[in-house]
Amino acid sequence: MPSQDIALQMEYRREGFETTYHVQVANGRIGYTPYDYTIWDVEGEYTANTVLQLEADQAPVGWKFDKWASDDAMSMSTVSQPLLPNTTMTVRTFDVYLTATYIEI
Repeated sequence: MPSQDIALQMEYRREGFETTYHVQVANGRIGYTPYDYTIWDVEGEYTANTVLQLEADQAPVGWKFDKWASDDAMSMSTVSQPLLPNTTMTVRTFDVYLTATYIEI
């Protein structure tokens, strides 16, 4: 037993009630760092304002990375630097689909 009184404070959080948004990449992967390590995947569900890492796959021989692309301008607005193979994106309040694209050299 401690020699003095201690105070405990409980914190409750409702699981499963935060809205999440789907993020998916082709030709690359998403890095999510919830703690002190990064989880890598090609798609996932994330809450708004989550900052994710984007990492393009290695370009095939004779090709080089061109840019991150999407058919959806809103998806592109989430990417901080679309001309870099390794960059970040911020999840907004919509699903995001991105593709790392390459050009022949």
